[in-house]
Amino acid sequence: MKHYKVEVVQVKKEYASITVEADSRLEAIEKARGAEKELFDETEMAESIEWKANSDWGFFNMFKSIFS
Repeated sequence: MKHYKVEVVQVKKEYASITVEADSRLEAIEKARGAEKELFDETEMAESIEWKANSDWGFFNMFKSIFS
């Protein structure tokens, strides 16, 4: 029976932008954080998941396969 290394990568990303009037960047960020989602100009969501199974190939396994 072989050994496999199984990896899963799950990415969740949200993007939103809003235009606010402010005297500084900090004030702009504070205003945007306090805004309701409906007031944002653009919103987008993306989600992906990837599963991979690879043979457990290390140096020892490669060396072993040469002599077997």
